[in-house]
Amino acid sequence: MRTMSLETGALVMIDALGFRGIWRRFEPATIIAKLHALKDVAEESMKGFDITYTSRAAFLSDTIVIGLTPTGKVADRDAGEALVLLQAGFRVVYLTLLALEKAPPIAYRGCISFGEFEISGPFVLGEAVDEAAAHYEIAEGAFVWLTPSAKAVWDKKKLRIEPPDSCLVPYAVPLKQGASYDTYAVSPFEAESDDRKRRRVRDTLLSTFDTPHSATTLGVQLKRQNTERFFHWVQQPGHLAVRRGGPWLKVRE
Repeated sequence: MRTMSLETGALVMIDALGFRGIWRRFEPATIIAKLHALKDVAEESMKGFDITYTSRAAFLSDTIVIGLTPTGKVADRDAGEALVLLQAGFRVVYLTLLALEKAPPIAYRGCISFGEFEISGPFVLGEAVDEAAAHYEIAEGAFVWLTPSAKAVWDKKKLRIEPPDSCLVPYAVPLKQGASYDTYAVSPFEAESDDRKRRRVRDTLLSTFDTPHSATTLGVQLKRQNTERFFHWVQQPGHLAVRRGGPWLKVRE
């Protein structure tokens, strides 16, 4: 039997919000075709980054798992670990925008952990996988956020990236049972996008909460409100200063 050693890096685990019953609103063939296209384009986009990090992915129905590992070609190890967290965030942004293109639009929720993992085909295991699996469904909204393991790495090592620009923004992520966690969440907007593009992304993502059934479901509407509140924060003037290493903000409104 071949000996397999676990990798150490960032692990993304996200799944589609409102996926249950989606086949009632859209043709099953359309849904499956979109998931195939999402998988194919996402896997193709992860090729060619072996200078700074390597990445692998597993697609399990509407759940996506992506692992990113520093290659060792980055001279500063701390910078390498921060870099894979940053790149994990950029992967999430890419998938978020891709999932909103064409019908049916899909909103994702999940988390990013840091630690040991292995991805082999559809099989995933390791400490980072266990942590992500315990947390990826507990956010009350379309949030992808850093778990304690990833937040500890990012807090310590983010400033080794020059400049410390990022798609990871400080936010008190609302969780189930009324709790919140002061961490970093992935902004769904590309840094270079203008107001018009940001409004389109925001409106399309929020529309995924507005099905006939969910419009009168309290749990769904709370998730929608929390997500809309996050969008409002991300679009505030001065946000780039925070992204570039500004002071911690415990944003709840």
